[in-house]
Amino acid sequence: MFKIGEFARLNRVSIRTLRHYEKLCLLMPDYVDDQSGYRYYSATQISRLNRILLLKEIGFSLSEIVIALRDDLTAAQMMDYLTDKRRQLVRVIQSEQCKLERIDARLKILQQEEKHMNYDVIVKELPASNVASLRRNISDYGAQGPLREELTA
Repeated sequence: MFKIGEFARLNRVSIRTLRHYEKLCLLMPDYVDDQSGYRYYSATQISRLNRILLLKEIGFSLSEIVIALRDDLTAAQMMDYLTDKRRQLVRVIQSEQCKLERIDARLKILQQEEKHMNYDVIVKELPASNVASLRRNISDYGAQGPLREELTA
C-alpha cells in the first residue's frame, strides 16, 4: 500500500489530481484510514491510473473517461469509443486547417497590397444567389449612369 503522496510521486501525478479523480469516482483510494483520513493506494491501481492518463492525453475529457471506465468497456467497445474520438479529432483538425488557410490567405493579401490598401477586406462565404451584371469600359466614374439605366431595364 502506498500513501497518496508516494503513489502520486511513483506515477508522476499530483496529489491534487488524485483527489480530483477520487471526487469524480475515477480512482478511489484502496483504503482510507478512519483515524487519520490518510488515503492509501495499491499497486494494482497503477494500471487504472495509466489508462486514465492515456485517455486524457489523447483528448478525452474527464467526463468521457468516467463513462468509459464506469461501463468497463470490452476491447471491441473501447475500439469503437476510440474510433469515434478519432473521427471527432479529424473534424476538429479539418476545421482548424480551414482557419489556417484563411489566415494564410489574409497574410498573402496583406503582403501583396500592403502599400496600396488603406482598408480591411473580409472574405465571407455567402449562399448562392442570382446576380445581374453588365460590363463595359467607361472613361470615368461619372459615365456609369447610362450603364445603371441599361442594367435596371
